[in-house]
Amino acid sequence: MSRGPSAGDHTLTITILGALNTVVAGVLALVKGQGLPERLRHDRAEFRKLQDWIEQTEALLAVGVIGKDRKEVGLLVQIAFVKYNAAKASEENNVPGNYVRAEDSQNGQLRNAIA
Repeated sequence: MSRGPSAGDHTLTITILGALNTVVAGVLALVKGQGLPERLRHDRAEFRKLQDWIEQTEALLAVGVIGKDRKEVGLLVQIAFVKYNAAKASEENNVPGNYVRAEDSQNGQLRNAIA
C-alpha cells in the first residue's frame, strides 16, 4: 500500500527537500532578476573585442605593417590602454538592466590619443 507524501517515515525528508527547492529557486530568481547572466555576456564580449584588437595589432607589428617607429608603437600602446580602461569602466559602471558601453564616453580620450 502506497502512502505518498503523507508517509510518516519520510515527512522530515520531504520537508527538507521542499525547503531546499525553495531556497535554490529563490537564489536563481534573484540572480536572473539582477540581470547577472546578460551582464556577464556583455562584459565578456567587450573584453573579447579588446583581445581580438590586441592580437590583430600584434600580428601587424610582427610583419612590420605598423609600428615603424617608437612614436607609432607608443601610440598603439596608449590606444590599447584606452580600450582596456573603456571595457573595465563598462564592466564597473553598469547596473543590471541598464547596459551602457563606457567606450562611448571615452571616445574623446581615444581621439586625443590618435591626434
